[in-house]
Amino acid sequence: MRSLPVSATISRGFQIQPLSRERSLWRIDYLNDDGSPPEPKPGQHRSRNSAGFHISDVVVLAEIWEAVFAIPAPFEPPPPDTLLLDSFALLPQVGPALVLAAAAVEVRIESALDVLAGEASINGELWAWINDRRDYRKEPSVAEQLGVLMRAVTGESLKDDNRLWALAKNLRDARNSFVHQGRAELAGISVTPQRAYELIHGAQEVIDWIEARLPEAHRRPRRDVVVDAGFFRLITPAAPEP
Repeated sequence: MRSLPVSATISRGFQIQPLSRERSLWRIDYLNDDGSPPEPKPGQHRSRNSAGFHISDVVVLAEIWEAVFAIPAPFEPPPPDTLLLDSFALLPQVGPALVLAAAAVEVRIESALDVLAGEASINGELWAWINDRRDYRKEPSVAEQLGVLMRAVTGESLKDDNRLWALAKNLRDARNSFVHQGRAELAGISVTPQRAYELIHGAQEVIDWIEARLPEAHRRPRRDVVVDAGFFRLITPAAPEP
């Protein structure tokens, strides 16, 4: 396996990726020392093989088409939504997917707070001073935006929901690990594609929580009738080839 990342580095071939048993077609033939196939023997196998593939589809129902055509033109998807959908599309590339998911939360909370501060009649000059200090180290972090500032403008904080707060923290930690160390990890353990998928779903839940506190006009258009039909299956023969 070492030759794969080395080959990619030397050749600059980004297409070279480690092979995955779950996403590859493979066959192993057992041969004699001279390369000839062995004679069949009861209880022994001359080859093993497997096929794995992944399919993901979205079922677009009639209600979705009706909702699409009900949206006035022109329409441009909100940046947080585009970032989040792109993060799903990047999987199983864990690091880049987590970066986009974290960016989606960051963009959504920042724009939402501006709207909510106006609704709460927060002094505009004070609000600008809090959020634009000409030094990012002095400006509110995403955690502070989801916690302290959300409570200041709505009376609620993401911290009130322990599960969502943990999801947001884990997403941020995994993203920071990838950005600063080149490896997406949580508590020293590498983030798998499945774990990344869960973290991105967590980002979606956090964004939903934010938007539920916004006036209707500032929420993204959505319908809850989409059926996401996806499955993963590792296919192997019922019995190895004799």
